[in-house]
Amino acid sequence: MRNKQLERIELGVSTSAFLKAGESGLLVLPERVADALAAVDRATEALQNHVSVDLEAARERYAEQTAEALRKDAPLPSAKAVEQVAGMARQHEEVRRALTTAEMQLFTELRSVIPSADELVTEHVRPVLLSTYDQARKLLERHGPVLGEPADAAITGPPALASAWSTFGQLVSRISGLRDLHHRLTAPSLTKDTTGSFATWTEPPNDDRLWARSPVRLAEKWRPWPSEPRPFTAWLVHSGLTVWVPTAEEQDARHADVFDAPSPNPNALLTAAGF
Repeated sequence: MRNKQLERIELGVSTSAFLKAGESGLLVLPERVADALAAVDRATEALQNHVSVDLEAARERYAEQTAEALRKDAPLPSAKAVEQVAGMARQHEEVRRALTTAEMQLFTELRSVIPSADELVTEHVRPVLLSTYDQARKLLERHGPVLGEPADAAITGPPALASAWSTFGQLVSRISGLRDLHHRLTAPSLTKDTTGSFATWTEPPNDDRLWARSPVRLAEKWRPWPSEPRPFTAWLVHSGLTVWVPTAEEQDARHADVFDAPSPNPNALLTAAGF
């Protein structure tokens, strides 16, 4: 039911993603947000369970009875029944309108208690994501890089290794979900690092740890990290890179530090070299 609610209210993609992350257990929603969302749940459920009175059906039945009485030249049926149904229909419609108004009021309250995207990143996504990376790192230190490999490698090992492999997979799934949420929260505000060069680590693209020599052509370099989430996570936590979870402003600032720095003055370089 909640997913349908989130489609109905204008919270934006990033905020809806945050609420769904809380629902799925990726992170814990702030208490005030959880309470407001629960109130919306109850309002929506009450509205969905509200049964309207079918006034049109009552009118059709009365019309059929009236037509039959006229055919037989009999007394017309009492209109009391249809009048009662009409009164009930009006009451039920007023209740429906009141429930709809209450639901919208609660939607407004929910919007008002949701933190800004920056606060969602710094207070909720960042600590959980960095803690999950730390758990993954400790597992790798204990059991080795086999945790980043396909299941066959773990199945042939001791039971403890198979259990660690499974736990590492759960951590990888959580990291992937939180990274996706982080992207949704920051992407709308990014103005410089729109390609995400500094979304995961702070190092510039020319850092040697981000490149390796091609085993085929030694003159060429290629990006060494795997594309699949499990081996990528294993590579990342042991890469020595500075893993971070920046706000959009921090991410753009890092991009500016690397790419917007003024180029060295060639004459100054020659002078410094003694020419």
